[in-house]
Amino acid sequence: MRARCHASAFTLVEIVVSVGITAVMAAVLLTIVTNTLGIWEKSASALALQNRAQLVLDCLAVDLESAVVRQDGGAWIRVEDVDNTMRALHLFANTRTTSGDAADPCTIREVEYLTSTDDEAFELYRWEGTAEAALASTYAF
Repeated sequence: MRARCHASAFTLVEIVVSVGITAVMAAVLLTIVTNTLGIWEKSASALALQNRAQLVLDCLAVDLESAVVRQDGGAWIRVEDVDNTMRALHLFANTRTTSGDAADPCTIREVEYLTSTDDEAFELYRWEGTAEAALASTYAF
């Protein structure tokens, strides 16, 4: 007697259909992952920018809250136009040094904020002088 062998196998049509379905599912998954990563990067950039802006505003608030009035009749706060794209704010503040040196305690310092604007960007710079420079400055007009 001849034994019949029933081999089970996939046909070529079944394999082509399964490969096509797998390719479509992989393309959809790749699109979802790409869009999700793009949204994640935008959110992370926005959060980092917001944190840096908050740090700058906190530093400006501390400087303004600790601003002191000079008793020698000189100007104690001044805003000036440096040129068409730059403005400067000068003040005296009783603040800590940004160096973080323990030997450099809180004292009156000359602080300057410089804004630079052009058609493409806005930049803010902070400069802090020494106590000696603050005492020597007059901000005379």
